[in-house]
Amino acid sequence: MTEEKMLMVTAAAEIRALRRENEILRAKVETMDVFALALQSQPLFNTRGAAPDIAWQLDRYVQQADGSAALGAKE
Repeated sequence: MTEEKMLMVTAAAEIRALRRENEILRAKVETMDVFALALQSQPLFNTRGAAPDIAWQLDRYVQQADGSAALGAKE
């Protein structure tokens, strides 16, 4: 085979291989798009632990102390 024919055969094979690779990559991109849409459609979950609310506890202690002080002052 002449050099020109070999170049054309090689080029055609490379084009076919690149087309196939593009098909695979296109499918991957479509899959990633579907996952991105699914992730965006889900509400975000609270990832914090169930630790006690320190501010609420402090407010409660202050109210109890105020109540105790008020009861002691009235008596």
